[in-house]
Amino acid sequence: MDNELLTTTLATSNVTTVLTNLSRTDVDNFQFPEDEVPKPPLLVVKPFYCHSLPGQFILKCYRREIHFTWIPPDTKIAKAMVKFREFHQPKFTTMSDYGWGHSGVKYRNHTITSLKPNRLYEFGLNLIYENSTFDRFPKIGSKDICACKTYPDVPDAPLDLRYHYMQGNQYTLEWTPNDDNGEPIITYNMKSMPIVSSNSEQPKWDSITPHDLTDKQANITLDTNHQSAFQLRAVNKIGMSDPAYLIIRPPFQKVPDKSIFCLAKFFECQHFSFNFQSALNSIIAIHLKSEVFSDKK
Repeated sequence: MDNELLTTTLATSNVTTVLTNLSRTDVDNFQFPEDEVPKPPLLVVKPFYCHSLPGQFILKCYRREIHFTWIPPDTKIAKAMVKFREFHQPKFTTMSDYGWGHSGVKYRNHTITSLKPNRLYEFGLNLIYENSTFDRFPKIGSKDICACKTYPDVPDAPLDLRYHYMQGNQYTLEWTPNDDNGEPIITYNMKSMPIVSSNSEQPKWDSITPHDLTDKQANITLDTNHQSAFQLRAVNKIGMSDPAYLIIRPPFQKVPDKSIFCLAKFFECQHFSFNFQSALNSIIAIHLKSEVFSDKK
């Protein structure tokens, strides 16, 4: 099957044409090339000083990162543990989960990554004093907390991207919108590229102007009837999401014999096959009759 030709039948004219000599395995293993898009501008943020925690606790919140600095107080502290959580979550995450662990009292300067945009994060401290007493901040029931909110970011990539064939080179696309990360999605960016033989130069992504675009679907027209790679990105005022990828395959029909393929209309091909079989049957019948006639002589 890997080296067999694939064809597509165009619904508008019932014409069967050769699609490409690219094998199905090549298409299934297609690696979507990266497409450069503008990156959101870097944020310049002001430090936030948490006066509810002992010592100097300073936060800098970005889109998906929080940088914190802790300068311990002069209090006689034996051990300290920095902790954080998304606001209103039941449990804190401690620094031991990041490999920083319990330690003696010392200057701390770390960046926590892979956080969610547009979320409020709360920080705290667990302290063990040299007299073996224990304290934790924020204190239970306290409304005075140390927290900062990450900035909004580009949307997350759309989910469940799929397509439906309409006619010709026209398709309907559907997807599920993902998290807008604090800024409403205003549109979707679409690009496609034909999937060609690996021996030829790889084409580039071309922009597509959709028709009847909504927040969950759109109609598109490709400029080729070959198999195509497709990417969809959600866009808000900060920038574009990572892409959701898809391979669009026109309706396929296997060519039964590589050496012969029909370029005429489908029904005419069927008519030709029927007439050819009838003619062959007639020739066989005439041949048999001639043999019988010869025997009688």
